[in-house]
Amino acid sequence: MQSGIRSLGYLGLDVSNVEAWDNLLQKVFALQLREERVGGAWQYKMDRHRSRLSLHPGDADGIAYAGWELESKAALAAHVDSLKAASIEVSPLSEQECADRAVASGVVFQDPVLGLRTELFHGAIVECRKFQPPRAINGYVTGEQGMGHFVMMTSRLQEAVDFYANVLGFSMSDTMDFGPPAQQSKLVFMHCNLRHHSLALMTPPPGAPDGELNHIALTMRDFDDVGYAYDIVREEGIPVLMTLGKHSNDLATSFYVANPSQSAIEMSWGGIEIGEDWVVRHYDDTKIWGHAMYMPPRPLD
Repeated sequence: MQSGIRSLGYLGLDVSNVEAWDNLLQKVFALQLREERVGGAWQYKMDRHRSRLSLHPGDADGIAYAGWELESKAALAAHVDSLKAASIEVSPLSEQECADRAVASGVVFQDPVLGLRTELFHGAIVECRKFQPPRAINGYVTGEQGMGHFVMMTSRLQEAVDFYANVLGFSMSDTMDFGPPAQQSKLVFMHCNLRHHSLALMTPPPGAPDGELNHIALTMRDFDDVGYAYDIVREEGIPVLMTLGKHSNDLATSFYVANPSQSAIEMSWGGIEIGEDWVVRHYDDTKIWGHAMYMPPRPLD
C-alpha cells in the first residue's frame, strides 16, 4: 500500500533515572522541558509541537511506544483496515491518551514482530508559542520530516521489514553491513518522507538484547550546534559511544552518546534527502570517516 504515514511524530521511553535523562536532554540536546507533568511523564519540545519526546519514570528502561503521524482521518482509517486485514488487533486511543499525546485521534496496536506498542494518529496539536531551548541553538530539522529516527534490534529482520513495507507502507532506503565479519549486523533503513530514514532495523550484535531500542537520533539545522554540543560532551565527561564522523549512506555528520538507559542518542547534521529517482543500494560499512566506537562507552580524552 502507499504510505499515508507522514512522519515519526513522537516517542515515549520508560526510564529508571529520569533526572540523569533530563540533564542529558537539556544540557547536550537543548530540548525544552514542559513544566506540566502529563500523566506523570516528563515531556520535551523540540519545535512547535506540544511534545516530541516523553520520559515515563519507573523501574524499567526501554522504548515504551512510537507514534506515527498520518495526513488525515481517512488515511488513519485506511491503515486500520490494512492492519485488520493482517489479523492485527487495533484499538482506539482513549480520550485521555489523545490528550496526553496532544493529538486529535489515534489508534494503538502491538507491532507483531518487534512487540513494540505502536500508535498511529492525526491532528497533532501545534502551539502558538515557539520552542524555547534552555541554551541558544538554531533548532532541529522537523516539520514534514518528523522528529528524527530510531533504530530497533531484531533477529527477525526480514519479517520486520515485510511488516513495515507491506502493511504500513514504508519504503526501503538502503541496506548495510556493520561490524567485523564474525560479529556482523545487518541493517535496513526505511523512509516515509524526504528524511533518509525514520526507522532502521538491525540484527542484534552479539550480546545485545533482541527486540530492544538501539538508538534515537535528532538532526540539527546548523552544524555549529553539533560542534557546540560535542564540546559540552567533552567538558562534562559524558560517555561517548561513537565519536564525530560521517555516515556512508545518508552522508549525515554525527556523534553518539550513551544515555542513562544504556542505549544511545545520536545528534546529526546534514544528510541527503529521498528523491523520486531514489535507488536502493547496499553499503559495506557505516562510515566514511570518524565514528570511532567506544565499547563500553567512555568520556572523550
